[in-house]
Amino acid sequence: MRLSLAARQHHLATSVQGKLILATALGAAMALASLLFLFQYLYQQQLTQGAHSMAAQVQLLFKASLENAMLKRDLEGLDDIVQKLAQQPGIQNVMILNPVGEVRFSSNSSDLYQILDPEAMPDQVKQPSNRFMQDRQQQAVLRSYFPVPNQAPCQVCHGSLEHSPINGIVAVDFAAQAVEHEARHKTMLLFYVALLILLLSMLFAWLAARRVILQPLAALSQLAQTFAMGDLQARSTLAGQDELHQLGRTLNQMADNLQITLRRLAEQEAYTHSILDQLPDGVRVIDGQMRTLLTNRIFRERLGLEEDAAEMAPCFAVSHARTTPCPPTLVTCPVYEILDKPGQRLKSLQTHLHTDGQQELQVEVVASAVEILKEGKPVKVIVESVRDIKEAMAFAHGQKLAVLGQLASGIAHEVRNPLANIRFAIQSNLRGASITTEQLEETVALTEQAVDHCIEITERILKLSEAPGELSLLELNSLSQECVALMAWNAREHSVNMQIELSNQQPRTLAADSDLRIILLNLMQNALHAMPHGGSLRVGTSRGNGRVAFVVEDSGVGMDPLIQSHMFDPFFSRRADGSRGAGLGLTLVHSLVSRYNGQIMLDSTPGKGSRFTITLTDADTPLPLGEEV
Repeated sequence: MRLSLAARQHHLATSVQGKLILATALGAAMALASLLFLFQYLYQQQLTQGAHSMAAQVQLLFKASLENAMLKRDLEGLDDIVQKLAQQPGIQNVMILNPVGEVRFSSNSSDLYQILDPEAMPDQVKQPSNRFMQDRQQQAVLRSYFPVPNQAPCQVCHGSLEHSPINGIVAVDFAAQAVEHEARHKTMLLFYVALLILLLSMLFAWLAARRVILQPLAALSQLAQTFAMGDLQARSTLAGQDELHQLGRTLNQMADNLQITLRRLAEQEAYTHSILDQLPDGVRVIDGQMRTLLTNRIFRERLGLEEDAAEMAPCFAVSHARTTPCPPTLVTCPVYEILDKPGQRLKSLQTHLHTDGQQELQVEVVASAVEILKEGKPVKVIVESVRDIKEAMAFAHGQKLAVLGQLASGIAHEVRNPLANIRFAIQSNLRGASITTEQLEETVALTEQAVDHCIEITERILKLSEAPGELSLLELNSLSQECVALMAWNAREHSVNMQIELSNQQPRTLAADSDLRIILLNLMQNALHAMPHGGSLRVGTSRGNGRVAFVVEDSGVGMDPLIQSHMFDPFFSRRADGSRGAGLGLTLVHSLVSRYNGQIMLDSTPGKGSRFTITLTDADTPLPLGEEV
């Protein structure tokens, strides 16, 4: 994509290349200014050296003649020397000043008897000196002053050395053009050479910087932009040991680490979604703006939702087909009730609507307020566990039938013996054998006892198979005895000695009869499976601290911590006798115990056995004010 002129100018001004160009230009400007200052100084030095050279030549040629003529007071000779000196190449005018600064001899007669320059007075000129100036004709000249020292023969007229150190001053005006031309020529030659060296140095520095800095920086910048666009497959190909090449290798390592981290996050997310999708209950996560952040497969299937249809959609639209939030006075809203109370739980019954607008689902919603981190900031959310009540009832009933199926052999054996006794008594009477009245009464009594035993067994089965109804006041002792009786034949088949220890305090609780039977029978069946080579099984009851309890303890193989952490997971089954299980027995137990606000405690040691303790509310202990069963 081609950039506009303004965009290219902005890029050049903000890029490293542009900044390097600007820094180079500023450096060149400073170097050039320094060169100009240096060459100006050299130019002045060249002028001074040229003037000194010319003055030295004049001094060598005419100093002796001038001093001799002045000593002899040869005025004509002095004038002749001045005139001849003025005729030398490059000299425009020659003057001799007396000790008071008056021009007494001059090659230009207009200068005679003039005071030329206050700075050229004898008390100012102690040594030979040079000055660029304009003469009386406004021409540029280089004027050299030569003081004539007072000598012994001259002291008679001029006084002592202390009062008159010089007898006069010789002033020679050289043509400045010649001196300036020569100085300028030498100075410019040096300037051009230095400028060429500076430009070549800058060019070499620029090419080196472009190769060593700018090109690697451009490659690293392109690599970073590629990373920013989400492509972590790109890598730096720079080879070297300097800082930029080390930066390239660091970027490669960073990309590798990011890929590993992203892969782990993706695997963790997939694992989490897989676990959530296997849960038998629906799961939904809602934020404080009532947006649906997450749903699992069961939740979507029950409401007929596509996989991404619920994401970020309002919770009231997803489950209740509403366009506005549910009124908190009509619907128990977890966002309204417990969002600002992390750790709190809320259970409610709700009616969810299928996407077809026709099916209504009666569900039990257990919501928890949780605080999570999102983009590094704490966010309060609601996690809902949604259970279809109809499915839960069907599941519980199915489990009861499964328990009945597992008890079928024992029940058949328990019924077979009394039926065989009845058959024997009837056959004896049909044979017509003579029997006494007492024998007949005894036979009838035995038959009646056998019939009662069969009726008792069928009543136990009916209690177990009936659907959950209203809560009733149940005695744990009698219920435990009946469950032990149902499991007696199965225990003998497994070479298990059953013991029952009942509390003399008559513990009672309020629950559905069939639910407690399912809990106790499932625990007893699990205990039998844990003792493939026989053992002992103890069932007991207790009461205390406002709670009643079942205890089921076996001497089986026990459970290690890993199995204990998964024992209530759906479809998790580890039977010591090698038989296959559905992995739902303990899941149902946990669900039923939670329904009655009970608790399950496990004490298990591998190789020594397990003890399950189920605690429930004591029906004979008054509840604290405001607490419900």
